[in-house]
Amino acid sequence: MKTQRRFIQWVLLTCIGLGATPLAAQTLTGTDVLTRMHGKTAPAGASLRIDIGSLADGNGTMYPADSSWNVRGGKAGVGNANGNQFISLIENVYLQPIALTIRQLEPQHIDLTQAVDVTWQGRPAWAVAAESSSDTASPQFWIDKERLVLVRMMLVLRPNTPPYDIRLDQLVETGGGWLATKVTMLRNGAAVQTEEYSGWKTNVTLDPKLFDVSSWSVAKHWVKQP
Repeated sequence: MKTQRRFIQWVLLTCIGLGATPLAAQTLTGTDVLTRMHGKTAPAGASLRIDIGSLADGNGTMYPADSSWNVRGGKAGVGNANGNQFISLIENVYLQPIALTIRQLEPQHIDLTQAVDVTWQGRPAWAVAAESSSDTASPQFWIDKERLVLVRMMLVLRPNTPPYDIRLDQLVETGGGWLATKVTMLRNGAAVQTEEYSGWKTNVTLDPKLFDVSSWSVAKHWVKQP
């Protein structure tokens, strides 16, 4: 269908335009540190590492797209199937076959056979899976037409809860692509979580052990500890 071809076209173009960026790292405002690995160095898909509080405490969470591990005191607990639902659209869409991205989106019941034209912050965009330009209830995601980057998602993150309206704002061009430096998550119209990023770096050489939970505290971290 035409709308699904537009989605696939976005996937192909973003893969061509951004897939060469091998690594990205960000710091989250406050004390938490967020580190992402993607590109050619992540053949199995992107991973997201969040260090919570002081690095010396060894606390945090590791997220591939389909699972996660909580780490306390440098030791990982038992992994579970609660992955990070953003990764497929923000990261893995640049790395993996289209069919796999579509399959990873199936639990969200996103209808990839339809899309409508919308405007987001004054810029033309596609709302994939929306039934109309005023539909904000259906599971969907929005793509900036010119930049070909994700700018908004409406997803159910937890069973039996209202959907979240997730907005990726303050885009910065870096590392051959675009980085959202502010993420706001709203539920029932009210902001429940806001993340602002600073000190971001791209094309950083990262120790692969950073993304091995068994080496959480011994891996060489890119952030200098005081």
